[in-house]
Amino acid sequence: MRRFLAILVAVICTCTALSHAIAEPAGFKSLAIGDAAPDFKLPGVDGKDYTLKSFADSRLLLVVFTCNHCPTAQAYESRIEKLHADMVAALAHEPVKPRYEAIGAPVSASTPAELAALLRLDAEKWAPIVRDAGIKPE
Repeated sequence: MRRFLAILVAVICTCTALSHAIAEPAGFKSLAIGDAAPDFKLPGVDGKDYTLKSFADSRLLLVVFTCNHCPTAQAYESRIEKLHADMVAALAHEPVKPRYEAIGAPVSASTPAELAALLRLDAEKWAPIVRDAGIKPE
């Protein structure tokens, strides 16, 4: 029994170490509070591309990356939906949005439906290219 427990502990430790190595590849560095944001280029649901410079005048930028298959992401989905609903409700009050803009925090919210529409457009755009190139999922 002791040998079994020792092997079990060794397997768990190995799996934990491997998962950490995969989750944080070589050269990966988490940002600390106060670190400058790295430059990026991301598509918006409005069809425009956004970079860090697009928000140069903003005092606050929140970008949420999530998915629909990860148990952790699913666990936080209701919190993100509530945050979005609260923000939409707050912005519905006439004086609120200009106040955000005045302090350098313009708000651009999108819905899951808008994101789904963007993903459909991307799939329509890229599917023929992927098919013609013979690219197959691994």
